[in-house]
Amino acid sequence: MEEEKILVLDASVAVKWFNVEPLREKALTIRSKYASGEIELIAPDLLHHEVASALKYNPRFGIEDVDALRRSLCFPSRATERHAIYSG
Repeated sequence: MEEEKILVLDASVAVKWFNVEPLREKALTIRSKYASGEIELIAPDLLHHEVASALKYNPRFGIEDVDALRRSLCFPSRATERHAIYSG
């Protein structure tokens, strides 16, 4: 029986999708596995605000870019469910 893989996405991982910084390749692998349906991602309700807050200090992003990214980062919030798998 195949085990369902659910990861709780942390803002520090999502920020690496947009910033070039250490461990970015691992973060991009998580994003790729989510996009291909290999894993499911869930996130705290405030993830999109946390990511937008971090990215607003990146000179590559204007305020419109940050707002668009904040709106696009919507994941179901099930962080308190006992079967969630925490990634580190």
